Amino acid sequence: MSCGTHELDTEPTALGREAVCEVGRAFAKRFGLPPQGLLNGGTNVCIYALARPGDTVKASSRLAGVRCKTGRRGERMLVFDTENRYKTTAGQLLAHEHQTILHRLI
Repeated sequence: MSCGTHELDTEPTALGREAVCEVGRAFAKRFGLPPQGLLNGGTNVCIYALARPGDTVKASSRLAGVRCKTGRRGERMLVFDTENRYKTTAGQLLAHEHQTILHRLI
């Protein structure tokens, strides 16, 4: 998926908010994983400023890390950490988001 303006994703396996180019959009499909066993592990959002009428907002997204973890019942899972930043085109940081996505290895 290229960055730019995208319509809202109607695919039922899409995760995360519908922004410009988030890693979380259609996560399983993007990384070649089956959608079964995929869980939202939580989101932490810091808001720094509000967009004003007339502002143009751009988003950047990156996969910040991947690790393997063993759950309480001995099940193995992959833990994906993603990071999204939202800025005005003038460079003002509006929000920073850290999202964790879990994939149980079935």
